[in-house]
Amino acid sequence: MTSQRRVGATAELIRVGREIGEFVGVLDGINRFRFAEQPELLARRNSARNVANPVRAKAVPPPAEGGEAKAT
Repeated sequence: MTSQRRVGATAELIRVGREIGEFVGVLDGINRFRFAEQPELLARRNSARNVANPVRAKAVPPPAEGGEAKAT
């Protein structure tokens, strides 16, 4: 693949990625509207939305012998 074709392909991938991001944003808005009056379903949807990159809390160390867990 020539350098020029590679640059063109990279630009195309960036453009398509942005379009996909915009489309996902529209779908997000539709689903938020759809579940606006159903807080439990909205909470489930928001939870499922983080599956690819879940937010992880810091691990809490086990309690010290005869006491409470030490803060990190």
